[in-house]
Amino acid sequence: MVRLNGLNTLSITRNHMTGTIPPELFSMRNLENLFLYANQMRGSIPSEVANAKKLKILSAGNNLFAGTLVSEIGQVSTLEQLDIGFNEFWLRLPTEMGQLTNMKYLVIEDNRFSGPMPSEFGRMSNLETFLLSQNLMKGPLPIDLTNLSNLHEWRFAHTGLGGDFPTEFGQAMTNLHRLEMGGNNFRGTIMTEFGYMTQLSWLALNGNDLTGTIPTEIGHLVNMTRLSLQDTLIEGTIPSEIGLMTKLENLNIDKNNLTGRAPEEICALRALELNLFVTDCEARGSVGIVCPIPDCCTFCRRGESSNSSP
Repeated sequence: MVRLNGLNTLSITRNHMTGTIPPELFSMRNLENLFLYANQMRGSIPSEVANAKKLKILSAGNNLFAGTLVSEIGQVSTLEQLDIGFNEFWLRLPTEMGQLTNMKYLVIEDNRFSGPMPSEFGRMSNLETFLLSQNLMKGPLPIDLTNLSNLHEWRFAHTGLGGDFPTEFGQAMTNLHRLEMGGNNFRGTIMTEFGYMTQLSWLALNGNDLTGTIPTEIGHLVNMTRLSLQDTLIEGTIPSEIGLMTKLENLNIDKNNLTGRAPEEICALRALELNLFVTDCEARGSVGIVCPIPDCCTFCRRGESSNSSP
């Protein structure tokens, strides 16, 4: 293969390939795109990846790769897309990856990466898609990640990250369309600064230790199609401002400590796009929402009552 120096793209996806990545691949002077996705390859990415001087896309997801991710990956300054998702990479993410300032699409989800989130990743200012859900990390989100202002999609559900969610992210990431951070260890109140993220169409905060009430500013998210706030510690009533989300399709706010009646403004969304609205049922001796079924809620949880009457 080293003689194929004129080769620009090599694609061997979904071919039941086994074995390891030949280090010689990265000596091909004109190689820009390498697709190894969905095979049965093992080992890891060889350190010789640093020899790839023109590589823009490395797609190696959905294989059997394992071990540590080599720090030399940070020397491939031309990389724009890196997909190593659905493998068994482990230990810490190399801080050297912060040198990949041309990166636009980064997928490292469904691995076993541990340790803190490297603050150096904040240097990837061109990043548009960042998927790192289903890992074994810990610690807070570095404030340096607010530099990722071009992000459109950011998924880091079930990673182990937590602490207080920095309010600075609200005004810094106004281009976000999809934010998934469910199943983590975040605490504190739902920040009012989410109201600045007016491009959001998908927001998942479920499964965190969030407290306080739902801020009325969330009603500014008029492009929202899916909002998940279930399985937290929030309380109070449901703000009527959610009714401003006229594109809303799914609303999950069950397994909380909310009380009161579902606002009529939200019930009115059932005549538009809202086809799933789940709350906790109001039951004797417990918290819950009065929410007519099926005119408003599609169904409710935790209670004997169906709330079928207005």
